[in-house]
Amino acid sequence: MRSLLLTLIDLSGYQFDRAIIAWDKDSNLSEFRGTVSSGSFEGNQFAILSISISGASYLGLFGKVDSQAWSAPGLRVGEGICTEIGTIAVAGTRS
Repeated sequence: MRSLLLTLIDLSGYQFDRAIIAWDKDSNLSEFRGTVSSGSFEGNQFAILSISISGASYLGLFGKVDSQAWSAPGLRVGEGICTEIGTIAVAGTRS
């Protein structure tokens, strides 16, 4: 799958309890139970700002990505806070 960001996204005022894209469907289990993101998410030099996530696992813009089949050229993620791991990540984990 190829996705292209077409504008700046500001998530100020939103609080997430799981990854925004490709989230874990059952956070009570240690293994990931969701759709692993693959393909490309092209930032097109735009940013996703003010991401705030509090949760147990697989946190980030993407919950889990396939590192062999995934890229995010030109994506900027800024001003993020993720309370479980201290900083925002593009992906909570890579397979």
